[in-house]
Amino acid sequence: MYYGAHFRRSWNADATDRGQSQVMDSEAAVTLRNTALTIAFYPPDTCRNQSSAPLGSVTSETLLRLDCGDFLAELEGAMASEGYHVVSWQLINDTEHLTRARDLGVDLLFEINNLEIVSREESAAADTTIEFFSQVEGEPSRRLVLSDAAAVGKRCFEAYGQALTANPRDSGAMSLKVVSVHTGRSLWLFRKTVGDSDAASAVREDDFYFRPERTYDGRLGRAAAISIGSGTAFAIGGIALSDEFEGEAPLTVMQVSGGLFLGGGVALAIGDIIARAKGGFVDAEKVICLQRAVRPPWVEESHGDGKAPQDASTEGSSFSVSQRREGSDDKRAKRRAELLHAVVEAFLEDLRKLRGK
Repeated sequence: MYYGAHFRRSWNADATDRGQSQVMDSEAAVTLRNTALTIAFYPPDTCRNQSSAPLGSVTSETLLRLDCGDFLAELEGAMASEGYHVVSWQLINDTEHLTRARDLGVDLLFEINNLEIVSREESAAADTTIEFFSQVEGEPSRRLVLSDAAAVGKRCFEAYGQALTANPRDSGAMSLKVVSVHTGRSLWLFRKTVGDSDAASAVREDDFYFRPERTYDGRLGRAAAISIGSGTAFAIGGIALSDEFEGEAPLTVMQVSGGLFLGGGVALAIGDIIARAKGGFVDAEKVICLQRAVRPPWVEESHGDGKAPQDASTEGSSFSVSQRREGSDDKRAKRRAELLHAVVEAFLEDLRKLRGK
């Protein structure tokens, strides 16, 4: 039999998939091939919102607003490298953006509807629930009721919870629409999410197993110890006397020692039978997350896959804890810049495909 701790951890940091790009007008490719056109970008609401966050807080929108200048400058530089004439987004930063763009001689307006960056270097919340169970090979696990689940849960979280590090998906997502300023027609919708395609799920489950020792009846255990100890002493005495005496004395001593050894063995066997009959294992609270985790023979992974079959008819104890992880400013800024650059590269790739380049 094994005792176990089932960890279930969930994170709130994952970007929404924005879907695929699509052509909205049959003339889109022909129009976008004309690099003599003048274009401009219209920033998303988060870039145009000038309201500040409450003192002492750093929200995702606040961080995104800090990135907007560099991101839009990179977009404009990339489009200029493609051959387009580019008007600065700061001149279009107005609610009447189409009118403003027309006055500035803009032919195509690239309206950014949404820009979202999610990084494992961001602040992220993680919720962990730990349930306790026992399991015998070939049978469903049964949940355990512990007298002090909070103490055992804290111990397990300190021992193994930190190893299950948060791994939210690194991703950048943008939704952008190209509009003809002169006709008002929508030509092309760009939607793309870039990042770690093989990132872990927002939910992770793991099982840690612990092998308890058997308990024995105390009186039988003491009797066995006395019998085995006495038998050892008599055996040593019999060997010593065999050199001094001949006849029955050494033989009698050896017989007595053999009897004591046999009695001790019988006492241990009876103790094991009683332990089995009483389900005699060390109490779960003295084993779980105090001993080193082991891998049962029927489990393939080092600490389980979080899918141990459960007996739904049983109820048991659990422990929950919430964490908030703060990323460092330097790492956060670097990773966000990498993701924003990846969004620009994805945009250019789709644009070139559309133009047939």
